[in-house]
Amino acid sequence: MSYATFKGGTPALVRLFVSIVLTALSAVVLAASLVSDVDAHFQLLRLLLLIVTDVKFFCFMSIGVVFALHHQGRSNLVQLTGRAGFLLAMCFLLWGCDNALENPGQPFTLMWSYLLALGIFSVCYGLSNKFSVSPALIQKLASVSFPLYIVHMSVGFFIMRLLHAHGYAPLPATGLAFCVVLALSYVIHVGVEVPFHRLGRRLARQLDEQPSQFVDRALKRADGLQGPL
Repeated sequence: MSYATFKGGTPALVRLFVSIVLTALSAVVLAASLVSDVDAHFQLLRLLLLIVTDVKFFCFMSIGVVFALHHQGRSNLVQLTGRAGFLLAMCFLLWGCDNALENPGQPFTLMWSYLLALGIFSVCYGLSNKFSVSPALIQKLASVSFPLYIVHMSVGFFIMRLLHAHGYAPLPATGLAFCVVLALSYVIHVGVEVPFHRLGRRLARQLDEQPSQFVDRALKRADGLQGPL
């Protein structure tokens, strides 16, 4: 999701959502035309609908981009509220459709935990100037945010379920899983993110300083790998 999409305002968000839905419906029609069995039609439609409804996570995560634009002074409070409200409504809609397929009678299961997280974040964002947390600590946590995002579900949920199956209460299981995931995120940050960031910056400097020589060397290497025709 690029900032340009959100700079276009709520109409741009509506166009984006409509384009996603139309693309999914086109895929459904095309796939259905290639399958003759009625039961296979139903199963294929159900699978594609589940894929479409997973856009709910895309909508929810995009709310963070809306807050980032406001934090940078590129939108006002009314725009923040309107865009975040639109994305949250789309998330609710898709979540209800998803659970209607998977868990009939429980259309918004687990959605409340996401609402609680968004509410806590919104309050903290509004009162951010009241906090006296060490900037160094915040920077450390921010540096591992992407690895944390990658591993929290696959590793964190696995640990929580494993501990719960062995009789651990929810709070100790959650705390232990968080500690493990945070440590693993730091290892990924130091062992993967930082080295590749340095490599990317070094390559960028080489392109800026000697772009023609860099491209010539790459072409020569490619010719050497291909060999004579």
